[in-house]
Amino acid sequence: MDTHTQSNRNVFGAVIFLKDGCLLNAEDLLSDFHRRWEGIVLVSEGEKANCLYFRGGDFHFAIEFRDWPVPRRIVRGILDHTLHRSRDEKLLEEHNNHFGAVASRDRGRLLDLACVFTKLIVSVLSVTGALAICWLQGSLLCPAQDFIEVTESMLRIGSPPLMLWINLEWKPKGHLVHSTGMAQFQAPELFLARQSGISKETAEYFFDLAYYIVGSGQEILDGDTLDGPEGVLKVESMKMGKSGKRGLFLVPVRPN
Repeated sequence: MDTHTQSNRNVFGAVIFLKDGCLLNAEDLLSDFHRRWEGIVLVSEGEKANCLYFRGGDFHFAIEFRDWPVPRRIVRGILDHTLHRSRDEKLLEEHNNHFGAVASRDRGRLLDLACVFTKLIVSVLSVTGALAICWLQGSLLCPAQDFIEVTESMLRIGSPPLMLWINLEWKPKGHLVHSTGMAQFQAPELFLARQSGISKETAEYFFDLAYYIVGSGQEILDGDTLDGPEGVLKVESMKMGKSGKRGLFLVPVRPN
């Protein structure tokens, strides 16, 4: 299994960093999963070499143990997107091997697949004592315990943990805060102009707006206006490079 070369088949992917890794035990993983989460029947679909396969309804998952560190170029790329570089760099220096994990679907909502995949990752982190996890579609690195705590606190009240899947980055040169990872839900990336950084209010606004778009399927159109964290925002639709993917550029409206 390769989380990069099979991207046409796999909807979500993750890298789980291990300090002292070992092969997963399917029974231990399923026991932890069903102890934590009600209403989801996850079953084993067997194993091949160092890879375990699972199914939950119309969703499929694979977890492969790789007895070597994540290549440095990939680690550098991940660290380029983190807001806590010194902490995360030190954390990843401890890893010696890793899991590659992927999720795909026969049918069903992408949001539901992300939720079940996240629950499965929590069990992987718990039974292996992993260091950290990177959600690849958002280039988002999270220490293992933080990932577990956010997942359990939010999913137990029925709120999808978008902050584990979608990254926020600030570009000082352009005074721009933008999302990375909305496209995994077939939604436009978000760009907020004229920002001096990522405040708590800005982050909360981004994730509220992301949930509105992803959860409801509502489309925000060019020329729309939105209530922003500090006033009214005008929406400008844009195409992102050669990919043709859509983005929404949110520009604060100056008061008259």
